[in-house]
Amino acid sequence: MIHRNGSVRVVREHLRVGDLLLAYDKAEAALRRDPDNPELRYLAVLALARAGSLRHAQAEHTALRIDEIARDPGAPDILRQDAASLGARILKDLALSMPSAARGRALGLATMRYEANHTRWGGHYAASNVVFLRALQGDPGGAREWARVVIACAEPVGATAEAAEERCWAWASIATARLALGEAAAAVAALQAAQDADPRNLGAHAATRRQARRMCDATNIELGPIGAALDAPVVAYTGHIVTADAAGRFPAALTAAARDAIGDLVARRPPVAGFGGLAAGGDILFAEALLARGAELHIVLPFAEADYIRLSVEPSGGDWLGRYAACIAAATSVRHLCDDPHDGDPSAFAQGARHAMGLAALRARQLELPVVQFALHDGSAASSPSGTAADVACWAALGLPSEAICPGALGLTGLTGLTGEAQDEGAILFGDFSGFSGLRDAQARRFMDVVLGAVAAALEPSGEACLYRNTWGDGVVLVFSDVRFAVEAARRVMAAVDAIDLAACGLPPTLALRLGGHWGPVCFRSDPVTGRPSCCGRAMSHAARIEPITPPGAFFVTEAFAAALALRDPACRFDYVGVVPLAKRHGEVRMFSLQG
Repeated sequence: MIHRNGSVRVVREHLRVGDLLLAYDKAEAALRRDPDNPELRYLAVLALARAGSLRHAQAEHTALRIDEIARDPGAPDILRQDAASLGARILKDLALSMPSAARGRALGLATMRYEANHTRWGGHYAASNVVFLRALQGDPGGAREWARVVIACAEPVGATAEAAEERCWAWASIATARLALGEAAAAVAALQAAQDADPRNLGAHAATRRQARRMCDATNIELGPIGAALDAPVVAYTGHIVTADAAGRFPAALTAAARDAIGDLVARRPPVAGFGGLAAGGDILFAEALLARGAELHIVLPFAEADYIRLSVEPSGGDWLGRYAACIAAATSVRHLCDDPHDGDPSAFAQGARHAMGLAALRARQLELPVVQFALHDGSAASSPSGTAADVACWAALGLPSEAICPGALGLTGLTGLTGEAQDEGAILFGDFSGFSGLRDAQARRFMDVVLGAVAAALEPSGEACLYRNTWGDGVVLVFSDVRFAVEAARRVMAAVDAIDLAACGLPPTLALRLGGHWGPVCFRSDPVTGRPSCCGRAMSHAARIEPITPPGAFFVTEAFAAALALRDPACRFDYVGVVPLAKRHGEVRMFSLQG
């Protein structure tokens, strides 16, 4: 029982701070040891639903028998109530992306389920969702009627509940009700009360913001500013390495002043999380300031740690090595892009910085918060693919906001108009067709003409954005200059293959394309055997291990791919698949399925 309770507490804490993917990973790992634990089953599906991985959540809702928990008289009432509402929650969120006719039916069904749950269990949670759904379906009268029910149920909880999380959710429900009643000022006050009740419950605040924004759309209400605490950013930080040279970009003599300026910036815009490297100087100063504010610190190291320390920490001398170790020990996570020694290529540092930027964008999306770059930057233009100036230029080229401190002037400035991004990384797609090995010779010829012909036609619009393409039998490998071009091409290719009447072509109707995607450094070389251009590198090998574990008809991508896409396309949507073993014992990675 201690083990079970401990696992549940860990998962709930990850949900509380809004780290939904880690919450699911932990729940899934615990369920392998304790597959019948009802609370772990519920929490695993809840994490997926909150993360927006709705198709996966729907499948797991069935596989983990969540409805059985709601009917189990031996389960605690609160768990039974939560389990009873989870299916309605998934259906509600799925409905929002459905075509209008199907959407109306799904919203109606979700409404009936929430109303039945309120009749059975009472309380404010189910009722607040009825308010939202009735407003969404154009029933303002019904929404107002249920809003008064919500307020009557939730106000006593918000005022007197002992648990901070209970008060937080009660005020969130009141905010939904106040919006349905057209009381914008009272809604803002309720949202602020939810924040004040449990300030570090980032998961609850993210769900509350999402619901409030949808209610504003449904009721045509403009809330305006809710309070700085509700718009705390997720930060991608970068900064110059400190040097003993007084003429350097960040002289050691300015360390104390830079530390104070960074502290002031972090106090003025307190982040909930920060992502970046840990080089001596700006990186460590930002990391220390984030930790001092109680923010999450996520460190990305681009290669073997020993080489990183040798190149980025030790040359600065002083106490930087000890400060590095302290930050590593206190960090929420430390990611290594690879464990290889540094091979002298400076673009490795750029790859680490870009990956940290993408992870920041993913985290901001989970938490429904803005993503901002914090930089200790002297204002100079980028002269190489890596370094602080290149990081600032990359961020500005994406049109994202930045706050910078100049080591010389130590004044806050906004950076605009910078352009340029290193082109040393690529989006890599590997694909194959399940069932190909069973084709007869005549079918193989038709496959080449019809199916691969359709693939080739679908790739034509990519033009020069497709840097490399190759095929052998049923295997296809593609490399693109931009992750967005890779996604567009993948969708065209999959649509073209889906449109083929395989049976009419004499091919098995079960023949299905599966695609795997990865983002990373790509080395272009001339193949000495064929004499033709080719690609190589660790990222290519990594990408080749994804497609074999991808289900037929699906498009699976790594966290690196998802992070790069989230940074460049805020509208993209993913289903989180979980930590998946790669083919040929190539390790385990977080995997996402691209929606749409």
